[in-house]
Amino acid sequence: MKDIELYKRKVEQEFVQWYFSQNKIGLSEEQIDHVKSIGVSILQTRDGGMQGGRFVQAVVANDLS
Repeated sequence: MKDIELYKRKVEQEFVQWYFSQNKIGLSEEQIDHVKSIGVSILQTRDGGMQGGRFVQAVVANDLS
């Protein structure tokens, strides 16, 4: 899944499913866009595409210590 549009669709699908299952979380459009952007970066980094920043690399490496 290296096409950016595929990543965006996957993140959108997963985010909507998660977000609407939560009753107490209110995010602004700016926050939602940021979360989605991080999600796309995580997928790209995981799949060997563009490398994300330190946080994204830590998430991919499962090293958030």
